[in-house]
Amino acid sequence: MFQNRSWFPACGWLAVIGLAIGSICKTHGQTLPQEPVDSFRLSLGASGPDRQAKMRDALAAMRSAGEVARALLLPEWQGQYRDGVNRESFEPAVRRFVELARDGIQSKEPIVQRQTARIIAEAGSVNSGAQSYTGAERSVSRDPFLRQSFAALQDGLFRLATEDVGSQLDALYALGRIDCDPERLAATARAFFKQSGPEGLKRRLAAADAINQRSLSVSVLARQGRYILPEESNAIRKTFLSVGLNLLPVAVDGLSDEVRPVRLQCIDAINAITDCLADSDILIRTSIDMALIDRDEVEKANRLAELRNEQKSLEPLMKTLRNQIPNIASRGLQPGRTVHTRVDTLLILEDYAVIRKKLAEQSNRMASRPIKDGTVLSKELDPFPIDENGIESVLMALIKGLEDQEQKVRLACASAIEMILLQPDVLERVRAAKESRLLVSILESLRNESSSYVVLNLTRVLARIAPGQPEAILPVAVGLLGHMDIDIRIQALAVIKNYGAKADSAVPALSMMVVEGDADFRLAVTQAIEAVGVAAKPALTSLARNLKHANPQVRTASARALGRFGGMAEAALAALDEVSEDSSTEVRLAVSEAIVRIRSGSK
Repeated sequence: MFQNRSWFPACGWLAVIGLAIGSICKTHGQTLPQEPVDSFRLSLGASGPDRQAKMRDALAAMRSAGEVARALLLPEWQGQYRDGVNRESFEPAVRRFVELARDGIQSKEPIVQRQTARIIAEAGSVNSGAQSYTGAERSVSRDPFLRQSFAALQDGLFRLATEDVGSQLDALYALGRIDCDPERLAATARAFFKQSGPEGLKRRLAAADAINQRSLSVSVLARQGRYILPEESNAIRKTFLSVGLNLLPVAVDGLSDEVRPVRLQCIDAINAITDCLADSDILIRTSIDMALIDRDEVEKANRLAELRNEQKSLEPLMKTLRNQIPNIASRGLQPGRTVHTRVDTLLILEDYAVIRKKLAEQSNRMASRPIKDGTVLSKELDPFPIDENGIESVLMALIKGLEDQEQKVRLACASAIEMILLQPDVLERVRAAKESRLLVSILESLRNESSSYVVLNLTRVLARIAPGQPEAILPVAVGLLGHMDIDIRIQALAVIKNYGAKADSAVPALSMMVVEGDADFRLAVTQAIEAVGVAAKPALTSLARNLKHANPQVRTASARALGRFGGMAEAALAALDEVSEDSSTEVRLAVSEAIVRIRSGSK
């Protein structure tokens, strides 16, 4: 299929079809050396006064775009030319390639046009920042000269995208791998997504591939941007925002496609954009800058202004994300979609939650620091609006997902719900029963769920909702204390701990299990008993038995918990006296403090 064009051997295509182009291009007329690319490779590694002459001669011997493209992909370039080692030959090679490629696109021969587009695509893999290039090789992909040079070919490729179906496919394959105009690419892809039939399917696959590759490449470049000069990084950042703004809505439209490969490409495109946004320090570099700027007041004010402008520049893209959330949820999770599609859609929703949380945290960090110009942060950076068209529709999709027959989907739904509840305002709505349908669904799922993994995630969700709606959640949490999975029991204890004194119904169970399980479990039970407080007095006798546990952390936690009950723990004094000479200093200190508290009657 078209979307799997990655199987084309980069140098294989270039070597074969490059010769075809070379036979037609205007530079013909000279006899080619047997291996012009190998000659060029040798010149790159040469030394001495004639090195430059050898490079020029070797480059001049290349008579086709394919040959020059093969030269551009040589590993000898990688990590060198940026330091000036091979720049004097790299830039002429790039110019030579663009010249020959432009001639090929403008050829009167359709086969030459198509072959040229394929060569541009394969050569553009290093330009695009594709994932297959790692380490020092990516220094080439970041080079603005290279990207700008390849972008100069886009007009010809966009014209080629209006020709016959074969030319369109090859043109789109290339456009997705160079720095083409995202607005023009979005318009082309949107038109192709409306086509049907066998030929229409080919075009839709090509459009989805181009969107995915363009989104992936710019996201990779954005991640690399943190390691390069600020002016270059800012240019990449602007490109990323423009690509996301234009291509994201088109990719969301592609989620409705009846053909799975189209949907998968569109999901990957959305993921590339949201994954990059979720790592928000890439786009707003607060983690480093906020630590450094405090050293100088003037620099602090200036840098804060820059950081706030950086965040404000995200608004158009974030508004687009916000508006597309309901569409992503409804289209990606609709019946009939594959497990892979549904799970990947849920991962996108998780990313949105992470993005929103990070942006809010960054806003708060910057807002807490005065800035001399009085700049006010925008409040529009919110991909999860609290209204009937935003969070509620997403939650309803997730609620429906908890009924899915596939465990992977239910697990992903539970995880997405948990991530959404990291948002304080969303959590408050759920705690206040304004989103009661979500809680009802979670409780119903817990009663019917057979997978321990899903139950564990849903129990963590309950721990986050607590202490809201105790009459509904507490009985379920207490019931989960009898679950066979110890991790689920620990999460149920976290739920009970959050309710404090309201969780007195859990005391009988706590009394029995405080001396059960491993150290982590006993610590969790101890914390729950401590949180319940006065009502947990019947559990103190059992708790005192843990003063002789092999783990010093358990002994320390038990002593401290007993001490916090003050005079109510008087019966435990004898047990505390027995361990007053414990081998652990921390245990001895905790025991000593507990004894003082109990004897004084203080809490």
